[in-house]
Amino acid sequence: MSSADPSDLPHYVAMQNSFVQLPDRQANTFLNVGDLLFYCGRAIGIKGSLDLVRRCFKISKLPERIWFDVGPSVEQIIAYTNPLGILFGLGSNGGGAIMSKDLGNTWISVNSFVYQKTLNTSTEIITASVMPWISFIGSIDNTLFESFCKMRVAQQWNVCINGMYANVLLLANWTNTCPNIKPF
Repeated sequence: MSSADPSDLPHYVAMQNSFVQLPDRQANTFLNVGDLLFYCGRAIGIKGSLDLVRRCFKISKLPERIWFDVGPSVEQIIAYTNPLGILFGLGSNGGGAIMSKDLGNTWISVNSFVYQKTLNTSTEIITASVMPWISFIGSIDNTLFESFCKMRVAQQWNVCINGMYANVLLLANWTNTCPNIKPF
């Protein structure tokens, strides 16, 4: 019979912030990475269903303005890390953390340790912005509208109370009952 020596147990180095939590799911978010804008929000189901589902899109810079659906695996993009170039998202239907190393072309499921370690070892983290005014009830005064639009500028992209613009062109209108997304 041998006794266990506590010094023989494996030891782990504590991370910078071992309590990095996944964010709560939000209705509409955006994340600007260089010339790309990632937008996650409600969209009509691809199978022709009238149910609104949560989808994420990658939108290229002007003048092309090409919308790419980043797939059914991701429901919300939450962060981008530099210099690693890794996107993190929340999986669809209540799934956990997912990761993309190719700007959203492919996604893999990761555990919370990978998510925490990657964020803690990155020199720059860009987090997605939530659009809290989507659930605003009542009338919106022009001063509030203008201040939000000016605050939410990301290069060529303006994300305002009534929708998302590429310069002055309205691309998505989320103040209607059914979001009016114009990818083309």
